[in-house]
This record gives sequence, C-alpha cells and structure tokens, in this order.
Amino acid sequence: MALPRTSAANRSGDSVEVRRVGRLLLALGIGAAFSQTFAFVGGRGLALNRAAEASPRLRASTAARRAGFDFGIKEAEEHTGLVVEDKDEGKSVSTHGSLMTGQWNTVLGDTELPKSGRSYWEVKIVNKPTDAWEYIGVAEPDADVSLPLPRSKKGGGWSWGGTLTESMVYMQVPWPKDFAKTNNAAAAARMREYSAKNQYGEKQIEAELTLREKALGSTDKANVGLDPDRFPPFRSGMVIGVDVDMDQGSLSFWANGDFLGPVRDATGKPLDLKGKKIVPAVSVYGRTTGAVNQFTEMEVRTGLTPPALP
Repeated sequence: MALPRTSAANRSGDSVEVRRVGRLLLALGIGAAFSQTFAFVGGRGLALNRAAEASPRLRASTAARRAGFDFGIKEAEEHTGLVVEDKDEGKSVSTHGSLMTGQWNTVLGDTELPKSGRSYWEVKIVNKPTDAWEYIGVAEPDADVSLPLPRSKKGGGWSWGGTLTESMVYMQVPWPKDFAKTNNAAAAARMREYSAKNQYGEKQIEAELTLREKALGSTDKANVGLDPDRFPPFRSGMVIGVDVDMDQGSLSFWANGDFLGPVRDATGKPLDLKGKKIVPAVSVYGRTTGAVNQFTEMEVRTGLTPPALP
C-alpha cells in the first residue's frame, strides 16, 4: 500500500501517472488502495494577545483584522487525533496520526458564510513534512469530518488540493443516474476485447462490472478533480487566502499575497456557490514512523478584511 512520502525525489513518469489515476479513483469513491495518498490540514480564529492589549497601535490593527468574517473551529467526536492550539494570529490544527499509515481529519468552521458579500480568511501551512494531499476550501456543514474532503459522501466540498509537487481543484458535481450502466457497457466491450487476447475469463469480467456498478451507481453526486497544476503545490510557509464572493457565487484563491483567480467548474465557467450553505473547511493528515512524528500543521486566520482585487 502506497504511503505519503517525505520526499519527491526520483519520481518516475509511471509513478506520476499512477498517482493521477489514483486521485480520480479516490474522488469517485473507488480504488481504496489509493486512499493512503491523501491528507489535509486546517484551522481557525484570531486571538488577542497581551501585546495587542498593551499597545493601542496593535489593538487598532487587530480590530481592523476582526472587521471581516470571523469563525471558530468545530471539533467533533468523529475526529481522531485532532489537535487544536491557540496561536498569536489564529488557530493551529494538526492530526497526530497513527503509526505509518496515519489518518486524516476534515476540520470545519463553526459559522456559515454570510449569504452576501465577500468573505476572506487565510490558512498558513506552518509545516508540511510529507507528500500527502492536503485540502483547503469550503464545504457544506454536514461534510464527513473523518475523511478528506474529496471522499465525503455526505455534504459537498470545493477545495484546492496539493502535495509537495502537484495540485488539483476538487468539487462535488451532480452524478447522472444512468452513468454506471452507460459506463459499464463501454467497459464491458473493452474487457471482452482484452479477454479474447489474454484469456480474461467471463466470470472475472462480470465480477469487475458488478464492483464498478456498485461504486459508480451508489450516489447522485460525485467528487471530481479538475485543473491539474493550475495552482501551485503546497509548501511549508505558504499562506493561502480563501476568497468567497456570495453575490457572484465565486470561490477564488490567493497564494502569498498573489491573486490566483476563481475556481472553474467542469464546463470551464466560474464556480457558482450562490444560495448554498457553506463553511470554511480544511483536511489534515498526520502519521508517525515511530522515530519521527510527521504531522502537518496549519494555522487558520479569520476576521480578515478581503484584500483589493487586482
């Protein structure tokens, strides 16, 4: 079973292709063997520190930062190994995962975004020790907090996912009711063509088709990955801004102060979140090797005034 790596060195072209296939299979809820390549981290809230209380200048600065959308971290019984800590500028969130395989937590904000206007917050990647996938974005309040955002079968999520070397935009889309049947018909033709040359038995084909139909036909929605590497990969020290304009329904991202633009849907048009009930969301991974703890840490900063758009 492949595990998140601590280095991206010596990656072959074949391994990149396997990881890309794994991302799609995992987003569709199939290919469990790829589930160990995912991860995520997040956080929340600004806290007044003693320096701000003592200094009128710092106090005024903190008040200005508090003028924007403010939220806290919603901890849940379903979380495993989640650690939330107060920091000077926000809340640090990490997953203290199990030996080698590790685990993930999706962390949600405790306040829904306003139904109008722009809301903006930042997530600083304080430490990213593995090549595991992390996700930063928004989700519906009932998203599954025990899984990475793209694997939630409950509430939908819309996020920027990244490793140390790759990135992808993930979102929930409607799933055609007849997709499994249509997809299986094409798959069956390919399998039977292959079996004529390689003695792939009919029983094996039927078993594979049954598994595919169960996986693809069990929901009316699906999480898909789009725009590979449009956004930069995740690195320690990176500050990601999440910018939601509910008047337009748009979700945009910033990286280290640079505006990266709005997320596009599967048709290439800007994503439309108007009318949806959504909260801030991040997914956090962590594991230990026994000798070394590899816990991604992110600090979420809230209450920020949206920056001027370029």
